[in-house]
Amino acid sequence: MVNERPKIPPLGNYNVSQTARILGQCRATIRKMARTGRLKASFNRDAEMFFTGRDILKYYDLKFKPV
Repeated sequence: MVNERPKIPPLGNYNVSQTARILGQCRATIRKMARTGRLKASFNRDAEMFFTGRDILKYYDLKFKPV
């Protein structure tokens, strides 16, 4: 996991690989989090999974609450 909040635009779209790089997780973990509903995934017309910057930041904020 990354130690500081990612600096990404909330309206950007990121595929599984990019999301994994942003959050410091492997792609399988990102897919598993999407399947279980912990990270909200969207699908394009080719049925490829992607995540919005807003959802990535929302997950990060919930997972790593400031102390």
